[in-house]
Amino acid sequence: MNVFRITRLTPPRPNFTTTVACLLRHVYAFVTLLLLVSEADRVPGGRGSGVGHAVLGAERVNIPAIVTERDAASFLERLGYFQPVDWESTLDRSRQTIFEPEDVAPDIFSDFDPSVMVEEVEGMGRDGEPTIGVDDEEFKEAIRKFQQANNLTITGLLDDATRNKMNEPRCGNPDHTLAKNGTKTVPPDASNMTSNSSDDAHAKSNATVVVQKRAAEDTSQGNSRKRQSVLKTWMERQEERRKKRGIFVNNYVTWRLLGEGYSSQLDADLQLAVIQQAFRMWSEVIPPLFRPDHVSHIEEVDVNLAFGRDVHHSAWGGSTAVRHLGCPNEFQEQEYAHAFDEAAEVHINDQIQPYTVNRPDGISLLKVAVHEIGHILGLGHHEWANSVMQPNYAPQPYNFEIGAEDRRAVQELGYGKCEERFDTVFDWVRPNRDENGYMTGVIYNTFFFADGRYWMYENSKGRTRYGDPLLIRGGWQGIASRHIDGILHVWSRTWDVLFFFAGDSYWEYDSEREQIYTHDANGNPFPNLISYGFPGIPDNIDTVYYNRSAGYTYFFKDHLVYQYEVERQRVSPGFPKEIAEVFPGVPNNLDAAYYSYTHQTTFFLKGFDYWSISISTGAIDGPFTVNELWQDICKVWMWELDGS
Repeated sequence: MNVFRITRLTPPRPNFTTTVACLLRHVYAFVTLLLLVSEADRVPGGRGSGVGHAVLGAERVNIPAIVTERDAASFLERLGYFQPVDWESTLDRSRQTIFEPEDVAPDIFSDFDPSVMVEEVEGMGRDGEPTIGVDDEEFKEAIRKFQQANNLTITGLLDDATRNKMNEPRCGNPDHTLAKNGTKTVPPDASNMTSNSSDDAHAKSNATVVVQKRAAEDTSQGNSRKRQSVLKTWMERQEERRKKRGIFVNNYVTWRLLGEGYSSQLDADLQLAVIQQAFRMWSEVIPPLFRPDHVSHIEEVDVNLAFGRDVHHSAWGGSTAVRHLGCPNEFQEQEYAHAFDEAAEVHINDQIQPYTVNRPDGISLLKVAVHEIGHILGLGHHEWANSVMQPNYAPQPYNFEIGAEDRRAVQELGYGKCEERFDTVFDWVRPNRDENGYMTGVIYNTFFFADGRYWMYENSKGRTRYGDPLLIRGGWQGIASRHIDGILHVWSRTWDVLFFFAGDSYWEYDSEREQIYTHDANGNPFPNLISYGFPGIPDNIDTVYYNRSAGYTYFFKDHLVYQYEVERQRVSPGFPKEIAEVFPGVPNNLDAAYYSYTHQTTFFLKGFDYWSISISTGAIDGPFTVNELWQDICKVWMWELDGS
């Protein structure tokens, strides 16, 4: 049987001379690491990865492309195609040796016995121990799984198409991982919309540097009690990091692009803007509001991101690889980034060339960031067409968006759908004109308003316009109020007027020029008092809507409804009346009411529920849940409204 090996290297047992040389190399590597950390602070403006700007002749670790079957086997094993990978637990194990309770650097050669030396033969690694063997059938099965996952012809052979796919830029996270209960998780297909997350924890890069320095000090003092105290403190911090996923159910989640971990390829402000946009895109899908935090202690920041480079040093016939950001997982040749969800860290490979922004060429930094933040949120790799969680980098238009499958998948992780309480809703109807200004028809859009923001809802697509919400004062020129009580659009054969109401005032909006009128027909400047323009209507209304078929406008406040005749500028005789009398079943103290041209009926909204007038019977139906009918209307963090 043809067997090739994926070798696990462990230290051999040399004589005293080689032992001393080995220890000297370790001391040199440690001193080099400290120099690298200090060098990061000397980079102008603190930009660029600390290890990426190393001194002492550092050079990139040259990892060859996947060519041979051994290369392919290592690649497939790392991604979990032989056995699912316990992706993040290896990170903790890699750091345990720093905190030996009695001996930080034990002598692993102290009991060396030359009589146990064995000759390396087929089936053994360089350490004299049997290697992990992979026979032909196991390899073929792993190849078949990889080919199936990547929509390749399933041959079980390392053909050119398979090899080319393996060498494409991709995320470094495994495709098959162990879940928290030790079961296998795999990327779902479109018919099985479930999603996975990586598990366990990974130490913060900055914390790692501090821990290493303190461990070295303890060694020189020989104070094991102090070392145990350091270990306890460090382990407590790790436990807090493991709990970070629970933070994401809070209203605000903070993030930071580490100051020593900026990319060397792009302007710092541009990098921050791209990362901010990536978080915003996820915030347009799920309830948490992601905001930058460049002030708090790093341990208090929920998500940390950084660019890094793996560097290599040679000394005294040996070599030392200093991996990016203190991470034990070396960047592979085709790997652009990886992430650890419970540790809430994203490591981006700054050796990938080039990262681009708003361009179709190169590697889109925005797409990379969106993908890795998806891992932070708990998503695994998906193979759906156009999914942002596909493991391989697929060039897409720079204005790509998060699709429906990814939206539902992240919501099903436990984040749920966004629930917003809206200030008002209305359908904006206006003429559609050709290039010569002639009216060719009538168009409308549905707009939701809440807390200084507005969304345009695309009813035909069942979602908001990509990129919403926007600032009210930015999209509706002249409307400065953060809270809009109601919007009234009177649209008939003789009238086409649009009014905004807030507090005791109202504005008239010019739909053609898309800005408020500065003065009313009598020359009075806007805003005007409601009592002046709409006599009989109280200030601080709850909401208002226009019933086109009846020709009446309805103002709501508390438990009362006012029927208003716009053309006569008066409240209809007999009004106001109890809401329950005119609209039996509709609650008092409404948030919004509007007639929908899409659904051809009137809706009443209060809190997270809505009621509607039945088209067939005229009765009031409800309550129903708002976010079941109007999906993915999410608030998102905005500096102008939410500050720091």
